Amino acid sequence: MQAAAPRERVAAKAAYAITGPLIVSLGALIPRKGHDIVLDAVATIPGASLLIAGEGPERAALQVRIAARGVADRVRLLGAVPHGDLPALLAATDVMALASTSEGLANAWVEALACGTPIVITDAGGAAEVVTDPAYGRIAARDPAAFAVAIAGLLAAPPASAAVRRGAERFTWEANTAALVDHLASVVAHFSAA
Repeated sequence: MQAAAPRERVAAKAAYAITGPLIVSLGALIPRKGHDIVLDAVATIPGASLLIAGEGPERAALQVRIAARGVADRVRLLGAVPHGDLPALLAATDVMALASTSEGLANAWVEALACGTPIVITDAGGAAEVVTDPAYGRIAARDPAAFAVAIAGLLAAPPASAAVRRGAERFTWEANTAALVDHLASVVAHFSAA
């Protein structure tokens, strides 16, 4: 597996035959993930391409939607992508967008940030814990117009990859371990003082 880290985007996009702005949406092809919302948003952004990585029961409906929107030349369903291949895909991406109705703290968000790729997500689960700086991305309403505005804004003024990557540093195993140790120490101290 390749490590999640920024790469030279133009070269990374070449592996997917993409030359312009690239948006990626990751996750099972199920209604909860909102791939249709991202698709409709990207359809309104001239020259932008969308790759949807995932498999599931909504595949046929998404294919119909792609044809109906007339964006078959800019939108592709990649199917299931092995986890080890995600860093290369995310490093090629200008914006990772996911319009989920619910999430916990999605690995895909943190993996995108670790690759230097800003995210556009809904206010689901731990979104506000992840997008704490404009360099990390945007939290948008779960509708195509809001997603289009957020994506277009990041494409027009992309944050530096190094700044985006800092958003993932809070979620490393080391950081999580240190936070857990601190929390447990405070619990022990509280009960020891009682």
